[in-house]
Amino acid sequence: MSHLKFTSCFIVLAVACSLLLSWTPCCLASGDFNGDGKDDIITFVRDSEQNDVRGDVFVALSNGSKFGGGQRWHDWFCIGHEIPGVGDFNGDGRDDIIIFVRNAKTDSGRGDVYVALSNGSTFVNAGTWHTFSCINTEIPAIGDFNGDGRDDIATFTRNASSGDVFVSLSTGSSFSGTGVKWHNFFCINSEIPAVGDFNGDGKDDIVSFTRETYSGDGRGDVYVSLSNGSGFSGTGAKWHNFFCIHNEIPIVGDFNGDGKDDIAAFSRSGSTRGNIYVALSTGHSFSGTGQIWKDWSGAVNYIPDTGDFNGDGKDDFACFLHMVHTGSYHDDWTGDAEVALSTGTKFGSTNVWNGWFCIKDEVPTMFTALFPYYMFAERFENTSKYFGAYTSDEEDRFPGYCSGFISEFDEGWHNSQYYWGECAMLGSQHLRYVDNVDIAFLAGHGSPSSITLCDGACGLTNLALGSWSSHSRRGDLEYIAFESCKVTRLNNGWGARWRSGPFKKGMFSGLHVACGFHNNHQYTPCFSLGDEFAENLEDNFSVRWAWMEATDDEDDYIVGHTNYGSTIYVRPHKYEKIGGYRNRDRWYHDSDYKLQAQRWK
Repeated sequence: MSHLKFTSCFIVLAVACSLLLSWTPCCLASGDFNGDGKDDIITFVRDSEQNDVRGDVFVALSNGSKFGGGQRWHDWFCIGHEIPGVGDFNGDGRDDIIIFVRNAKTDSGRGDVYVALSNGSTFVNAGTWHTFSCINTEIPAIGDFNGDGRDDIATFTRNASSGDVFVSLSTGSSFSGTGVKWHNFFCINSEIPAVGDFNGDGKDDIVSFTRETYSGDGRGDVYVSLSNGSGFSGTGAKWHNFFCIHNEIPIVGDFNGDGKDDIAAFSRSGSTRGNIYVALSTGHSFSGTGQIWKDWSGAVNYIPDTGDFNGDGKDDFACFLHMVHTGSYHDDWTGDAEVALSTGTKFGSTNVWNGWFCIKDEVPTMFTALFPYYMFAERFENTSKYFGAYTSDEEDRFPGYCSGFISEFDEGWHNSQYYWGECAMLGSQHLRYVDNVDIAFLAGHGSPSSITLCDGACGLTNLALGSWSSHSRRGDLEYIAFESCKVTRLNNGWGARWRSGPFKKGMFSGLHVACGFHNNHQYTPCFSLGDEFAENLEDNFSVRWAWMEATDDEDDYIVGHTNYGSTIYVRPHKYEKIGGYRNRDRWYHDSDYKLQAQRWK
């Protein structure tokens, strides 16, 4: 497994095979991929690697007491923003894999659904099983909704006015129809849906966790709508009135082995951090206020999951430590996969079942792919390197730009990076370079969509910088400045160039402020813009005004031309000073994620 050391993030996928219960959008519910009755683990590499490992799928089989070595079961499945899942779609007792393209493609492939079947040792026969299911920000789910032994697919639209739920049934070789509406008002706004057989009749039902969607009496409600084989009945009955609040992660599984799925909540913060609460199903409600079944101390960005890993009929609990402590490969906990087996009344002692799982941006659960802003609540703040400079070698003046910035900061800040810049430092290797500092200063020829460094023009429109440039929140950059022509040009298309979105990562993926020039930048040897910018920051200017004042001062030395400094920023960070990087980064799904800009007039 050594060859997978830096690429394999195994995901526990949990559902007892005999029940096909809880494939949920909250956790990629299980995978008994070889059909032996014990749930195994899987990882979708997606774009975590840019070499020949990109798109790979690895599986590690359970022997009942640990997970074995990882094996490549597919070499090209699930890339970009595609959403992966697991289910037994042909009813042969072995779990298969699925991807929902949603809007990851904008052409005829938009909304496609692909399936690759398990033969017990690999995934084969990958093909299109549906050509239009789950688009935009709709939430996919998987379950056996008609009880025929084959997993089907569902889509939660989560519209505030409708809340439709569509189902496409599996024929064993495809999903039939364009989707039939099984419910017309269930799981709206920011409620989180999941799937399970809550009354034990062999047909999967749907559940919605309101969490903090509402205040007052509606906060923490849990609603269930039972399947009758052709629809989900009623408007949804309240099965619990206070469960899973704040940033707790909801999970479904049969934790006591009675054939009915229960609910769990994994607490992520505060005095209850690491607690796992369980409410058991009675067949018509979830009992009690939730009992603590486990205290998983230290859990910040741990990735929770559940599955019957020892094959005893009770779903167990697992956590993937990912890179939760330092974001470094050298952390002793990095990549651990820990399991606590269910006794039927609690989760027992914690044991490491595999010592190297789930690193970088490999997708451990569907919840991670769909809701990274919920899963990774905290980012890694690397305080060992505060600033960096990256310069082109095209002209002697460019290293001079950067040295002015570096030399001023070196008087007070002794941690820095200073490199001949390469495109990879912004792109595929950004976490080791530009995204490993708090503020980056770049110098080279520029345009509204690129900057030229030592190895050529570096396109900026498809780059992502900041904590959310990595779904595991390992990006560290807050501020970036370009002493280059037109990089921050504020013409009609500036927003589209810089903005991130659900299906396109742009520069502002946790980045707070970008500084540059609206027009051509004219250089003068009489003034060091980088030095002045750094001095202003040390004088406690906001980042935005430190740049604006510096460009204005430089312009006093320019004859026959006006340099128009410009800045682009996320609205809440408008007046942020250099020490403000500890503020919460805005994720591009947030309502307060809005880019604004200003240029010197």
